[in-house]
Amino acid sequence: MAMFNPDSFATITKKIALLEEYQLKMVDEFIDDLIKVNADGRTHVIQYCPKCGVKHPRTIKAGFAGSGKQLR
Repeated sequence: MAMFNPDSFATITKKIALLEEYQLKMVDEFIDDLIKVNADGRTHVIQYCPKCGVKHPRTIKAGFAGSGKQLR
């Protein structure tokens, strides 16, 4: 979790005061989404590759297999 910085908080508070109501709702939804992504990232672990079934698959750069074929 990020450290609390009072100076940053004051700056953010001033910026938030300038937003319209619909913008505040959008920011609130965006923050909720970020919190959900963080929580999912801590709990979700890929055990098997959904394509080939290999346990703990490596990430393949640019989506290409060693054969040069584009992965789907």
